[in-house]
Amino acid sequence: MEYLLIFIVLVAVVWFFTRKDIQYGSPEEKKEQIRIHYTKELQEALNSIQDPNKKRHVKLQMLKKINDELSRNVFFDPHESKELLQKLSCL
Repeated sequence: MEYLLIFIVLVAVVWFFTRKDIQYGSPEEKKEQIRIHYTKELQEALNSIQDPNKKRHVKLQMLKKINDELSRNVFFDPHESKELLQKLSCL
């Protein structure tokens, strides 16, 4: 019985010291990561297209998708979403 108790305590101590603490970024960091992600995604999609009409169509579809995702994102309020979409539309 004593060995079982010592074993449990030992496992608890080892677990406590070897677990990885999850560090969450601040909301500002998350916003910046999201901005960078959307900018890269849009640029990569547009760089591969040469036809201006097709490029405009793809850009419009991606902006609609991004708008939909931002409307459900807790880090962005409507004003910030609109600013990001305006910035992305200028790419």
